Amino acid sequence: RSSVNFQKGSYLLGVLTSFSLNKVFHGKFGIIFEGWRKAHPLHGIEDLKINILKVSHFWIDCFSIYKIEFVISFVILLSAFYFNRRQAIQFVFGSFIVFLFETLIQVASGLDVPVRSTYWIWCFFIGTFSVFIRAEEPDTRIKRSLAFLGAVPIIGSGVLIWSETIQHSTKVSEYEYYLKNRTEATGAATVYACGDNQTVPALKDRSYRALRLAMWKQYEINLQPGPDAVCEAVASLLWTDIQLMPDHTAIVRFPAGKLDTTSP
Repeated sequence: RSSVNFQKGSYLLGVLTSFSLNKVFHGKFGIIFEGWRKAHPLHGIEDLKINILKVSHFWIDCFSIYKIEFVISFVILLSAFYFNRRQAIQFVFGSFIVFLFETLIQVASGLDVPVRSTYWIWCFFIGTFSVFIRAEEPDTRIKRSLAFLGAVPIIGSGVLIWSETIQHSTKVSEYEYYLKNRTEATGAATVYACGDNQTVPALKDRSYRALRLAMWKQYEINLQPGPDAVCEAVASLLWTDIQLMPDHTAIVRFPAGKLDTTSP
């Protein structure tokens, strides 16, 4: 019972801490919904059906991407159940509460949640080893071997995902630095953005709001959303990523689409 209470308490503390940080840095206590997450609030039964379908796709993707990790974790849990049934059941119940809470949040908000951003799933993977190792039985060679053999592929998978995340962040930073140099070279004091920034491969899944914030925080460049009249004026011109206008304003032109400035 104490183990379950600890799981629920630590999870709740983590959520409250995250919400509080959002309040401090973004002025909102709760979850910040970026436009690219395509929030779909509930207003009726049809919305509920759509959101449940989105969540079901999310879980299908989870089991597809992390199938090896889930299989290993379930095997480890079964082994822990053999050594200490009570601890294993407590862990499963606590994990179920967390999974249920996260699922209900997704159903209520209708957010698009990238599977690789769900670190609470990794807490489950790691937690299974914790339960197994803490089982109240003599520390045998078989027990240590099982834990080691199970941990190696999961740790390897985590390292690979972390490496991919770093590589993506590096590409984003490189593009933002390139954009900074190109913008500063124009000497323009006013900088507008036209088009969809996510059509740039390096900025895929990066919202305009996040890009604008990064450009301001790092380089003090205020990348403003271009008014329709401004974007329409440059649409017929030969495409270039930075367009200097006669009034000495600079237009950052993304390849296609329309800038998404929504922030649900």
